[in-house]
Amino acid sequence: MHLINTTIAVLSLLLVTSMTWADQREQPISISADHVTIDEKTGNSHYRGNVVLTQGDIQILAELITISSKDGKLDLITTEGKPTSFNRSSEAPIRAQSGKMVYKANDGIITLTGEALLRRGGDEFSSDLIRYYVDDNRVEASGNEKKNSRVHVILQPQTGAQ
Repeated sequence: MHLINTTIAVLSLLLVTSMTWADQREQPISISADHVTIDEKTGNSHYRGNVVLTQGDIQILAELITISSKDGKLDLITTEGKPTSFNRSSEAPIRAQSGKMVYKANDGIITLTGEALLRRGGDEFSSDLIRYYVDDNRVEASGNEKKNSRVHVILQPQTGAQ
């Protein structure tokens, strides 16, 4: 039961929206999957098969979501799918999709790999690797030299800019 409570608390930390961290943690979390495995001994939980996670204005879709915790605190969340997607439908929407997403709780970084795409407002970033720094609202993207791929960015002009 402790791991289930930790898993819910951990997911709350991942799901940052236009609300503050504290406000978002108060929102109910809903997870549906074809199969769930929770291992309190290891601190890992696995949600497999058409996984849909929602909280507030966030929705995550994936074939697999794995949550790892250490000492009762969130350590790592990994999602995999073809693609896996993260959608925030608020005043400042964020939409992301990739083959794999990894959220490192201590660093506040979401890493997207495998045909990664991130849309933030009207701006769009696509590449093989995208890092989104949640606390700083900052994006870094890198191409893949072996695949001869580059980063593609579309930036919308600021409205009302002089």
